[in-house]
Amino acid sequence: MTYGRMEWEDTDTAAQDASTRDGAGDGRSLDRAYKPGQSVTGHLILDVGDEGGTVSYNGSEDPNADGPVFSVNLPE
Repeated sequence: MTYGRMEWEDTDTAAQDASTRDGAGDGRSLDRAYKPGQSVTGHLILDVGDEGGTVSYNGSEDPNADGPVFSVNLPE
């Protein structure tokens, strides 16, 4: 589930929600649970404030997790 768990930030902007409920095209949903070994491909649409910056996924189920599960640096 990505909705409400994706954040975008850059050097001038504090972390803010980047998730959206919008979809693109037809295909399998990324917002569901898959069993170990299963995979899916599709599109993820994010609402970011500007070019560049960093998008982070903060969907860890671990209450002791420190920081995002993963981050992606976007091109300028």
